[in-house]
Amino acid sequence: MDELAEESKKGANATDGVALPQEASVSHLTATSGALVNVQPQVQNNNIGRDLYIVTNISNICGMLAIQPQQPDQYSITENYNDIIQRYEYVKEYNVILGENLLFKKRYTDLLIIQKQRDRSEKKKEICSKGETFQDYLRDIEYEKDKYRITSVDQLFCPEDDGKMPKATVLQGNSGSGKSYTARWIMLRWAQQELYTENFQFIFYLDCKEFSGTSDHITLVELLHYNQSLTQEQILWILKNASKRILFLIDAFDELRPLKSKTTIISLHTSATPEDIICALLSGRLLRESFLLVTTRSMAADRLGKLLKHPQRFTEIMGFSEEGVEKYFETFFEGKQVSHTQAFDRVKINETLYTACSIPVICWIVCTVLSEAEEAEEEDEDTTRDLETTTSIYVHFMLTMLEHHSEGLDGSIQSVMRSLSELADEGTKNQQVFFDKKLVPKEISDPANVPFLCKFLLKRVRLVTMFSFVHLSLQEFFASLHYTFMEKEELQEDVGKMLDSLKIHQDLHLLPVILFLFGLSNDNVSDLLSDTCDLSSFACIRTFLEEWLLKALPRARKSLDGQRTEMFLLQCLYELHDRGLARKAVESWGKVVLHSNPLRRPDCWALRYCLQCCPRIPSLSIRGCFITADKMRMLQPILRKCDELMLMVEDLSDNDVKDLILCLDEQTDLKELRVDDSTLSEQSLREILDVVGKQKSVGRLEISVQTVTTGTAVLLTDFMKNKDAKMLLLMDNDDKSLYSSVSMSRKDDDIICPEFEKRLDALQSALCSIMGLRHLELRVKSLTSTWASRALTLLQNSGSSFYISLEENKAGPINAEALYSSLTVLIKDGHFTLSVGEYMTHEFLKRQSPQTRAPLSEIVLTCPCSELSTANWENLLHIYDNIKSFSEECEGFDEQCDALMSFLSRVPDLKELNLKVMCVTERWASRGFSLMHSCPGLQHLGIVTDGELLRRDGVEEGLCVSLSMANSNGDFMLSIEGRAVATGGLLGFSCAKSLSTQSHSSLSGLSLTCPHSHMSGVTWIHFLRLFQKVNGLTDSCVAFDEQCTTLLSLLHSVAGLKEVGVTVNILSQSWATRTLHLMHSCPSLQAIRLTAGVEAKGLLLEEGIKILQESDRDPGCTLTLNGWRCHKAFEQCTGEGDWSRDCNQRVQLQFCGQTCTEKCLN
Repeated sequence: MDELAEESKKGANATDGVALPQEASVSHLTATSGALVNVQPQVQNNNIGRDLYIVTNISNICGMLAIQPQQPDQYSITENYNDIIQRYEYVKEYNVILGENLLFKKRYTDLLIIQKQRDRSEKKKEICSKGETFQDYLRDIEYEKDKYRITSVDQLFCPEDDGKMPKATVLQGNSGSGKSYTARWIMLRWAQQELYTENFQFIFYLDCKEFSGTSDHITLVELLHYNQSLTQEQILWILKNASKRILFLIDAFDELRPLKSKTTIISLHTSATPEDIICALLSGRLLRESFLLVTTRSMAADRLGKLLKHPQRFTEIMGFSEEGVEKYFETFFEGKQVSHTQAFDRVKINETLYTACSIPVICWIVCTVLSEAEEAEEEDEDTTRDLETTTSIYVHFMLTMLEHHSEGLDGSIQSVMRSLSELADEGTKNQQVFFDKKLVPKEISDPANVPFLCKFLLKRVRLVTMFSFVHLSLQEFFASLHYTFMEKEELQEDVGKMLDSLKIHQDLHLLPVILFLFGLSNDNVSDLLSDTCDLSSFACIRTFLEEWLLKALPRARKSLDGQRTEMFLLQCLYELHDRGLARKAVESWGKVVLHSNPLRRPDCWALRYCLQCCPRIPSLSIRGCFITADKMRMLQPILRKCDELMLMVEDLSDNDVKDLILCLDEQTDLKELRVDDSTLSEQSLREILDVVGKQKSVGRLEISVQTVTTGTAVLLTDFMKNKDAKMLLLMDNDDKSLYSSVSMSRKDDDIICPEFEKRLDALQSALCSIMGLRHLELRVKSLTSTWASRALTLLQNSGSSFYISLEENKAGPINAEALYSSLTVLIKDGHFTLSVGEYMTHEFLKRQSPQTRAPLSEIVLTCPCSELSTANWENLLHIYDNIKSFSEECEGFDEQCDALMSFLSRVPDLKELNLKVMCVTERWASRGFSLMHSCPGLQHLGIVTDGELLRRDGVEEGLCVSLSMANSNGDFMLSIEGRAVATGGLLGFSCAKSLSTQSHSSLSGLSLTCPHSHMSGVTWIHFLRLFQKVNGLTDSCVAFDEQCTTLLSLLHSVAGLKEVGVTVNILSQSWATRTLHLMHSCPSLQAIRLTAGVEAKGLLLEEGIKILQESDRDPGCTLTLNGWRCHKAFEQCTGEGDWSRDCNQRVQLQFCGQTCTEKCLN
């Protein structure tokens, strides 16, 4: 209060101007300085001596004059806190009944809030993601918290980097995202002295929904007094004396009507509509020093941004993260019959529902229905059907939003619903998720008031307003509703065409719509919709859908769509939720076959529902569907009902074996059982074989165990002797196993069990004895010199075509004794290729500092097979191992590198060499040029930076990303790629397109061709240094033009220069000029190739093309341009990222002499 008292001294001298109403009849008025005006005008006989301002309500002024500011005492402030706590301490939910109290603190769950303004691609990714994919997207946001600037309610007013707090913070989000919930949570925590107490001494809450559309004129004091225990006099004192310590929390700005008047509010005493007062606060025309926190739907964010005072901060509610959803379930189901774990697990199996629960209002709906369902079961009422299907949940969501979030809708609900469904149907058929405003039906006059839509500002030359549904699944739901508004004949015709032409593997975008159609045909769902949609004509569609469903699978089984169709039809049956039809369909199909398509949890739930409707299941085959332990437990009731079963499960532990055993019924004909990628013990194997031995019959049995021991092999042998099994295969999951696998099969009643040698010598001898061995792959625990030596020895027994690959087990821990991660030898077409290298994984690099990383991570070379025996390849491997133990700064590194180059120079007729290094330094480049010069037969030499290293921070800048040299027909070719280029990869290099890019570099690649005889006449290291300088600059840099001119001038000195290639970010006027200069300065130049953008993903600007077309060109030099060209007549694209727009086309322009040709490439 001392702080307020000090500020009150300043406020005592403040003057608030006021105006008098135009319609007031005044015969005499005197106003003195310091009262209402700061001059002394007099009105006598309607003559005005000085300027006088007129306002509309003289009685209101008189009322305000009676209010004298009064400093609130501590008791009043405490009472205000208590009043706010009492108002917000309990949650007011949509279905709250009289006498029901729910503490806010027990229900509130933290939201995922970001500060980053997301672009179109990120928004589309959010809209289109479902289930685990959607949660992965949210996890990516949490993981990259710096990129997305994740924040929290506590940090909404934390200072920026410059130390300043934002004057206005916007909390935006879609309908039902928890904005108002959060606003009330802030009020409660502030009143309880837990939030913002250091920043704000008073927070005033203004709910725009309460007075939107009100035309009454009141003052700001009266407006704030509406929901405050403080008196008007106390509020007036606070506004006058403590404005720097006030926060106005303005909730639901989107509910305000767009302002039509031009009222200028400059006084605390001015009377106006609540909307005008709030807009004056927002713009800073009233109480500029105060702070604002505004919640709004994303739809109105741009309107708010134009109105709001500065500095601003925009935040966006993403909804609940996965942890947030589970936390909400935990708080909701506290003290209820069903546990939050049971409820959460039930929701998680439904991918669409799981995605939707990230929206707080849907999460509340789901929890409410689940809770009511459990209570109904206690009373033997069947209300669980309210939450059985995805469609039913979306219907509940839609009805809730229409009841509580549609106050601003124009027209009837049915007309709005019809228009929305038309928009959704058109977008789904065209696979479109963003809509221009002109595409929105005219019946939706104000899309910003529709709770199912959100607005997105697309940055082009100007901001373009786009709309989308809150989520793609909601768009698909409304697309299905489109059919409920059709007449009977039109409905049957449209649905018939869609189903008859449906191709499961192609028309993926239509499948959710069809699923929703089945869901809408459910009687319970139809009853829910009866008041919102006219379903009289839709009733006929159910028979139509049932007939199609029964005929679709037999037709699909004759095509490639069979297995995909099978699962889709099971999902349709689940949405329809008719047990009689489900049984009829499964029995008519005869068997259910699901192969090589991953089954998600919702798929397993649908499969379980449909097959449980049948007393017995004739035949079920599930293979290659990624059935893990939890999915196996879901399917357990139906697996025991199968007459014939083929089952493949994976990733089981000993704890899961009892559940597997419960899945097997003694009356089942077990055609196949596979347990893959599992860590089962010998005891678990024994238990499985005991149960399998009791089956009616056993076909193929494959089991993955932790370790293949003599005991496990004996178990299999005994089983084969006592059971008429066709084949058994035991596979290991441990590098300590005696064998990697044991296979047994029955043929003519004889058991065949191959012998496996325990010793490496015996293994090598056995391999050498195999005549015509052409392909061998070995995965070892530690790739040591012993293994490498044995692999090279096998070459002596190889034929004209041979391949050996030794690879270290990447799944296990990194072994310090290993010399390398992989060794590959290939003999083909008379050439021998050797590749040895390390896996520079992210996890591996995290364990190493830059000083301990291997400077050379891969060597790949090729030479003729005739020279294979003349080189000591083990010596090469030894040198490579030595180099790995040094860093470039270590003493001895140069000696080992010289030894490597000496060895390579002595390899007879070496054809190709590729080196993958930590950094392309001057040392590596010099050695490369020397080797190329001394080995005339060397056709190709490449030195490239390891792609994994490039992705990590702190990697030393090299001369370039990759350096490639070649000899061909007496010519020397050099190619340099900088950090802006994602290389296509060099022979034998695994990095391929993994190299990072820097799109801002103006020059990112350079290549040239000259006679090999002139190669020694150029100082190539100096040339690379100049390229490095230019590669790090943009056109806008002051030094760029000078450095680029120096680099290109060096090309003039290359004797006999034949060809030049450059990769630039954009063909601009300046690059066109440089190209022409290069053409005229090099008389020997025969061809120039200019590529715009990384992988030709850049623009060819008209200004550059025009210069090239209108200028004189050397007739002996051909100029070729590759890139994208904008074909708009006006406002053509100019930005680096604009090439992907629809108005651009990929082209190749060729200038030969004075002619120019253009070819479209896409």
